[in-house]
Formats: sequence, structure tokens, C-alpha cells
Amino acid sequence: MVDAIDSKSILGCQGAGSSPVIGKKLVLFDFDGLLVDTEKLHYLAYQEALSNWKSPLDIDFSTYISLAHEASGSKLKEFVYTLYPNLLGKWEAIRKEKLVIYSTLIENRVTLMPFVEEFLLFLEKKRVETCVVTNSLKKDIEVIKKRLHPLNKIPTWITREDYEKPKPDPDGYLKALKLHPKISPSEAIGFEDTLKGIQALKQADIFPVLICDPSHPQLRTLQGVLYAPSFKNIILKHP
Repeated sequence: MVDAIDSKSILGCQGAGSSPVIGKKLVLFDFDGLLVDTEKLHYLAYQEALSNWKSPLDIDFSTYISLAHEASGSKLKEFVYTLYPNLLGKWEAIRKEKLVIYSTLIENRVTLMPFVEEFLLFLEKKRVETCVVTNSLKKDIEVIKKRLHPLNKIPTWITREDYEKPKPDPDGYLKALKLHPKISPSEAIGFEDTLKGIQALKQADIFPVLICDPSHPQLRTLQGVLYAPSFKNIILKHP
């Protein structure tokens, strides 16, 4: 059962006219697919990289998302190995090539996800601290921030180089809490677009909210987690 937020239920979330961020001192964000629309660029980069290996990734975007967002983080690799056993053991080389292609794509094609700019303005007005915890590399983050200026409202960025174990391990979020020692986990809220990200937040004792397209296949198995289709449903509604 999905605990979906809509314009009615959000009003009763923490009192009339309130949002789940009210009363929180720290908002933590994932990055890809949550703040910026990069998932299709990752998809295109994998397609090009695998084509270079003469092993085309002939799946639609929806199938790619279901594989890439699977909680273990290894389903896409396993799927490719099943299709092309000759690639067994070469995933790291494929992934490195994909990252180079992705870095080129983001220079001209990346955009903000819907209502991200409005939500960041909302948090700024409420003086809520913000931090990103991402699996993306710092060099790619800097390219995107130069292109999408509203992201510069977020002062703290934890990139893949800053922690050891990726999501669903809570390592990145625990690092974020250490950087905000005056804020307890109960005073923080985290936004993710994948279930493995939600797992990471839960393991760090941070209240999680899932934001993704209503047609996303991961919603079929979502239970006991607050959900919204976009940040529009999270922003405080004023009369």
C-alpha cells in the first residue's frame, strides 16, 4: 500500500496547511532523477557504451529504470551478462566508458526536475538547511551546477568520492549527519526517487519520502513510505 500525498492529504500531514518538512531542520536530497532529469541521459550513455562493445542494449526506458533502480544495484549488470555472456567480468570497463559518455551528455542536455526550483526557494524562505547525498562524481556535479543555477542554493554536497559504500548502505547519509552535528536524525527528512535510496535513509534513522513518476514499477512494492509524484505536493500551501 502506497501512502500517497495529494493536495488534500498534505493539508493534514502535520496540521492544516502544513508540509512534511515543517518542523525539520535539515532536508537531504538524492540527485539523479530527483533534482535533475538525468536518468534518460544515463540510459542513453549505457546504450552507446554497450553499442561500442557490439552488445546493443535493446530495452525501452521503463525497463531500464526497473533494472537500474532495483534495490541490490546489480540487476542491470546481471541483465546485460545474461544477454551477452562474453561480457562477463567486463562491467567495470563498460561502466567507465559509460561515465565518459554521460559526462558529455550533461553539458548540454540536463534539466531540473519539475518544481525543484520552487521547492528550493520554499526551503530557503523557511531557513531549512539542505544537503545532497549522491552517487554522482564531483566533476559531473560541478558541470550541472554551472548549467542549473538554482542548485547553488544547496550549500553541502556529498558526492561519490566522499563515502565508501553506495546506497542502499546508509554511509552517505551518515556522513551528512556528521556534517550537521547540531541536528539529530529525527530533525531531518530525506527525499529519494528509488527504493534503495529509501533503504539508506531508513538505516540512517532519517524520515524518508519517495518522489517518482506515478507509473514507476517500484510503486507496486512500496509499503509504509510517504510518496508524492513531485515536489509540488510537498511545498507548503498558503491560503
